[in-house]
Amino acid sequence: MNKIALVSLATVIIGFSLIHHSIAADFKEADELFEKGTFQTALEEYDQIAKVSKDSQEAFKAFYRGCESLAFLYRYGEAMDRIHNYKGTLSLYDQSRFLALKVEMLRNFLMQYGGYQRNDVIDVTGKEVFRLTPKEIKKEIAQTYSQLWDSRQELIKIPLKQEEYFFDLKNVDFGMYPTFLDYVVQSWLGDILQGSHDEKNMPNPEALPLLADEYQQPLDMNDQPGVMAAELIEALIRLHGNDQSEARERWKIMRLALPIQNYSLYSFPKDKFYYDYALMAKDVLLRWAESFKNPEAKAEALYQSAFILN
Repeated sequence: MNKIALVSLATVIIGFSLIHHSIAADFKEADELFEKGTFQTALEEYDQIAKVSKDSQEAFKAFYRGCESLAFLYRYGEAMDRIHNYKGTLSLYDQSRFLALKVEMLRNFLMQYGGYQRNDVIDVTGKEVFRLTPKEIKKEIAQTYSQLWDSRQELIKIPLKQEEYFFDLKNVDFGMYPTFLDYVVQSWLGDILQGSHDEKNMPNPEALPLLADEYQQPLDMNDQPGVMAAELIEALIRLHGNDQSEARERWKIMRLALPIQNYSLYSFPKDKFYYDYALMAKDVLLRWAESFKNPEAKAEALYQSAFILN
């Protein structure tokens, strides 16, 4: 009996090893198809892997890449249906990746279909996301970013470089964006500054407080876009601490430049305009260039000063 049991166990182990080797080979083939831009064929491969894999991490990776393939095929509604109905078990890191995927799909869906009204006829039978109004989608986007922010203490510890499989990092400046949280904040700023908060109907905040060395207001999700963007950047700066001086100091420059790059979101004194703010910002940048510890941040401050003068 012992001999038979051992033979049976060996057969199971060998079978499992062969299955795992097959999935690894399938992943390689699917990834090659994805990189070549043959997204429909890659999608079919990823779907098969997700269906047969018993490893939750492998299944999630296949699910994730399948959703990305749908996005490249402009099938955002189908991708969102998959995300809304996903039942897999997720680790802490995969949960954050899942939320990052979800929010990017929602934003892309909103850009593609945000102009449609609820009573418009779209041939998308079964797509739950098409039953949502733009306002409801914007609310879900904000809630998803808030969920990601709740994990900020963990995300600030994850090097962004290790997320290459999940995010397109080919042209990323890791000096300014060293962590997963930097990626999230940059994405969130894109949402805030591009109009997802345009229904709040509040007056624009004053720009001059952003010239301060530190922006003191705590992060409030209900603030105007111009204020919330500055609050979010300042919160990230504080989380970086002293061990990531380049990111901390370069994000500080970005916070200062918000009214220059997004002047329609801010108000200025009656006798001044956004270009007056820019000239004041130039003086602050020159002072920061002397006090910054990181050479790249010093160079960035000088470059931005020269850009303003030009």
